[in-house]
Amino acid sequence: MAEGKKSFILYADQIYLFENLTNEEAGALIKHIFRYVNDLSPECDRLTTIAFEPIKQQLKRNLKDWQEIKVKRSEAGKLGMESRWHNDNKDITKITSVIDVKENITNITVNDNVNVNDNVNVNAIKKKESDKSLMLENRKKDFMNSLIPFLDEFSKETVRAFYDYWTEHSENGFKMRFEMQKVFDKHKRLITWKGKEKNFFKGGVAEKKDKVAEIMESMQEQLIKRGLA
Repeated sequence: MAEGKKSFILYADQIYLFENLTNEEAGALIKHIFRYVNDLSPECDRLTTIAFEPIKQQLKRNLKDWQEIKVKRSEAGKLGMESRWHNDNKDITKITSVIDVKENITNITVNDNVNVNDNVNVNAIKKKESDKSLMLENRKKDFMNSLIPFLDEFSKETVRAFYDYWTEHSENGFKMRFEMQKVFDKHKRLITWKGKEKNFFKGGVAEKKDKVAEIMESMQEQLIKRGLA
């Protein structure tokens, strides 16, 4: 975390990831997050690493926004001071008006608790947050991560087909199919999904070789395509 920054953001829709981890796994993940933002260079197992990846990418994006805002405010303060001292020969009324405005800018300090979503009223950030396409892709990654724990019970192909179906949305749609359900228990839905499969994996669930590695590879491919890797 950058020097002087004392807070970070976790998003409400990341609950999907935590809900599908055991208490022990969720505890390991949250400890890993706090170690990461405190620059402790944490090490962890493969499952925690995979689950942490989308959170890590979001933390990096938020940190970049925070740094840009800090620089802009610092520059605004400097310009305010310069204008204050270079207007001594102007009409006294105009000088008073300019000083009042510039002093307000100079007195702005960078709040350690900058919150990109709620506390910073910057048009560029608001535009980015309103980019429905980007938010949709982030939620898709969160949904994919939430299915990882089920790979011990269901085959990769079953989980992948389940993911493709429930993340479908219309061309201009903002909600995915699973988000439009009043109740969505992933485990129960997967059991039902598996029961309806007719042409794949007859005779039982296929033997998995390294499911965690395969899903990680799939996630990496998607990140590369979206330019986030």
